[in-house]
Amino acid sequence: MKKLLKTSVCVLLVLCLCCAVILSGCQSQGVPSLPSEVSETRNAPDPTQSENNDADQENALSVSHNTSYGGVKLSMSYADFVALGYAYGDSVDIRFSNGFTLHDVPFFDSYYAKVGTPMLLSRSGMSMLYLFNCFGEDLWEEAGLGLQSTATVSLAESGKYSSVQQARELNYSNDRSQYASDEIFANFRSLSGGKLKPNTVYRSSSPCDNEIGRASYADTLMKAAGVKCVVNLTDDMASVSDYVSASDYNSPYYAALYEDDKVYFALLTDLNYGSESFKSSVVIGMKAIVQNDGPYLIHCIEGKDRTGFICVVLESLAGASYEEIVADYMTSYENYGGFTKESDPDRYAIIVEYAFDPMVAVMVGSNGADIKTADLSACAAAYLKSCGMSDADIQALQTKLTA
Repeated sequence: MKKLLKTSVCVLLVLCLCCAVILSGCQSQGVPSLPSEVSETRNAPDPTQSENNDADQENALSVSHNTSYGGVKLSMSYADFVALGYAYGDSVDIRFSNGFTLHDVPFFDSYYAKVGTPMLLSRSGMSMLYLFNCFGEDLWEEAGLGLQSTATVSLAESGKYSSVQQARELNYSNDRSQYASDEIFANFRSLSGGKLKPNTVYRSSSPCDNEIGRASYADTLMKAAGVKCVVNLTDDMASVSDYVSASDYNSPYYAALYEDDKVYFALLTDLNYGSESFKSSVVIGMKAIVQNDGPYLIHCIEGKDRTGFICVVLESLAGASYEEIVADYMTSYENYGGFTKESDPDRYAIIVEYAFDPMVAVMVGSNGADIKTADLSACAAAYLKSCGMSDADIQALQTKLTA
């Protein structure tokens, strides 16, 4: 009997070793070739890993598809998450029940990660955690998730990205008296640099949506500038109709342009810079400029990021340098945050690295060109052509912009 037991144990040990070798081989061969930046943070699904077979199943979170922004909703509230000890700026690892794993994912309260990289977001009062590729492809599809999928979250490094969270977080006042001018308060200014015609294209916070209390100020400034055509990047026609019909609406100049069909809706609600819907919206905005006389106004809510991307393309097309374009972009952070490159160089550098440079990189494309030395005008033209604009329309746009 003892001899039989010894023989059985030996057989079992051999079988376990064989299984370990086989599984190890499957895992090493099951990861596709990915770009270096991506492969460092992602492991592809393991075909040998069955759904709901996670060793930590009792701690697993159910997941669902966030179709609005192309990501994953995890079934834990912000309050419960921070109660576990997590804080903004932490780095986490996230493993799904199909074996797809994300390493070193930053936890932020807004879109602070680099373009195309994964991040986890939630805020006070939210009932879910939101995981997505920042301004990138649909993470649900990338991870190959399904209705029965689950996820586990674990701490990778406490506070690793706290400097990014702190740098990009703008806790600004909506009290006009706290700002030196109406222009600073409304983040209103004319684009310049390269061969841009002076006082031709303006950018600002929203002159119609008073969410941040600046609408009437932006409206007064755009009237003074003689704006004749508006490109609205955040609202649809129904939303603006609601604003205009509200009893407390106080932007009469904007309302007049809207009634005259001079407000064009190029909704950049799809936060994937490379998606067809995003590119289609870019074309709508650009063609509005081609088909109308200026001056023009580009706006979103704050006039900072979505407006910033469109202005990067316009300034580049008009021959502005990298230095000129970054200076204009960072003026929004100076207006809202009250700091400059000289007063807080570290914060300034983080925002350029995480927010501005990735925008320029999207426009420049994946040809390996240095965004600081590339021919940005040619890159802007090539980008607009990839969005669906004709050579004739691109040339017409350039003519509208330049002296």
